[in-house]
Amino acid sequence: SAVAADAAPRSMAWRFWQPTQTGNRPSLRSTVASAIYGNELFIAGGWDGKDAHNDAHAFHLDTLHWRKLHLGKGAEQSEKALPGGKRAPPQGLSFGGRMMFGFCSHEHRLFIHGGMMSTTLAVMFDDMIVLDMEKSKLSLLPTTGDGPGKIARQPMAVFQGSIYVS
Repeated sequence: SAVAADAAPRSMAWRFWQPTQTGNRPSLRSTVASAIYGNELFIAGGWDGKDAHNDAHAFHLDTLHWRKLHLGKGAEQSEKALPGGKRAPPQGLSFGGRMMFGFCSHEHRLFIHGGMMSTTLAVMFDDMIVLDMEKSKLSLLPTTGDGPGKIARQPMAVFQGSIYVS
């Protein structure tokens, strides 16, 4: 059978470009929780190789503009120093100081579960925190049933309205 001339293999070249961004960009970091909602990319937390961050930012995909989210009372609290240079988990609602958490998004909410303390890897979390991307509000999500316990680096997914953590 004959092969059409336009079906012949073609070479493709990737082209990368650095768009001009405006606004309050977050510092460089890895292991962030992220989700796209509407025309914005939301990122929360993250690790810069030295510190775990307790902030969240949104990047508008059309205007290329960053904005820092103001998460409400309690979200800016930090770890408390303990004798011997150790640190206690943050008091008040926060995801600061935690890293290697699981995350997923559903509708207008970014769910963050578990993880471990960046300064004391022996301290692990079993809570579920939710970032409402419409209201820029961080809150603790009350849960019922048998949770997965204190874990880190766990995958999470949403299926038919339920969150699965493995």
